[in-house]
Amino acid sequence: MNRTYAEASITLTLGLLTVITGYIAGFSRPAAYFMILPICASFGFAAYISSEGFNKASLTALPLLVFALLGGPTAIYAGITAVGVVLTSVFAGGEKFRSYYASTRVPLAVIGVGLSVIIVFTVMTNAGLQQKVTDTTADLVGSEAERALNKSNVVSSQRQQYKSLVGSTANTTIIYTKAYVLNDTRDDLSGSDLQAVNTAFDDARDRVSERMTNSTASSAQSLDVSERVSDVVKGELKGMRFLIFIPFILSSVMLMQPVIGLLTALFAKIYATAETKLI
Repeated sequence: MNRTYAEASITLTLGLLTVITGYIAGFSRPAAYFMILPICASFGFAAYISSEGFNKASLTALPLLVFALLGGPTAIYAGITAVGVVLTSVFAGGEKFRSYYASTRVPLAVIGVGLSVIIVFTVMTNAGLQQKVTDTTADLVGSEAERALNKSNVVSSQRQQYKSLVGSTANTTIIYTKAYVLNDTRDDLSGSDLQAVNTAFDDARDRVSERMTNSTASSAQSLDVSERVSDVVKGELKGMRFLIFIPFILSSVMLMQPVIGLLTALFAKIYATAETKLI
């Protein structure tokens, strides 16, 4: 069998298996995590057949873009596989493990940029999807902000300071009020009446201070940091501000490069070993 024909057939077959697996797996966890294996198997073969430079057989992966018409996860897997295989072939070179590993670096950057732009543009042009992304992001940021504050004890410290301030203010107010009343009514009230007033103020200082402090504690406990932060995010995340997701998506893709590069190199070495034994 002609080697070029065999390489083209294997490239297309691996790509089809990746797309079919992606169609079945979708984005559901944990199945989606295993999609990295068929994708890297396709990348690995492209790197292997392109050890001496770009191999035209990798172009047989481009017809996979037809599956992008299906939309959803299948479209994304098809796009990643088709573009990734061709770009891996372009940037591949050498038969060492390190060369295979490095062959996915630039392709992943290109894929990351493309995915970022497509995803953000899709969200910005779909009001329903935009609202869903906004709500999800706001809830996530809010919950993480509250968790961070709770770990740092900032909120609990501020609550305690506020309670102390309220208690101190209540005591001071009652003391000054007591002094003013007793001084102003000293000549009009009998000794027993003054004693009753004095006792009432002393009792009020303990009870009122306690009630105000408890009320403050109750309202402080009801402070929902997560909800407040979420509301701020929802108010700010509109229109062109969705472009902020582009660097986040790109960074997420590039963070996977070590794993993808390692698996790609591993598959490339497996293909090389298999061919050597077959020959």
